[in-house]
Amino acid sequence: MEHLDAGRRRRGATTLYAAAAERGIPAITCELGGGATLDPEGTRHAEEGTRRVLAAYGIWRGAEVPPRAKTRFARTLPRDLSIYARHTGLFEPHAAPGDAVSKGQSAGLLYHIDQVLTPPTELRFAVDGIVSCRRALTLAGLGDCLFNLAETI
Repeated sequence: MEHLDAGRRRRGATTLYAAAAERGIPAITCELGGGATLDPEGTRHAEEGTRRVLAAYGIWRGAEVPPRAKTRFARTLPRDLSIYARHTGLFEPHAAPGDAVSKGQSAGLLYHIDQVLTPPTELRFAVDGIVSCRRALTLAGLGDCLFNLAETI
């Protein structure tokens, strides 16, 4: 397998899946997102998804597969209802993706990193909605999106 690195052609597998394929080993990998972090919820999704795939293809007979979550259809609310960092700081979220939130509910805190004795900025949701995404990283810069909201359709 060839790939480009800083404009130069290199050889070799650059992902777990590519390394397995190069050796003729079947592999299933999961793209979890999350800003180069891993949490128990992401691990649970990866494990359950892998079990479902292996069971569906008859590879793992008798696999314990939890029931599927009910599908929800939603539409993204306008961007002006999203929450953005008002200054650079450390972001402490109080809601997770999939959570139903209410107008005025605490969304989190944004701690000043250049003025450590200043109380954190309190963040609140402007409307009722469903958290469709949340910033994964703790360090936030001015204007970074911290939350997007959606509504069920």
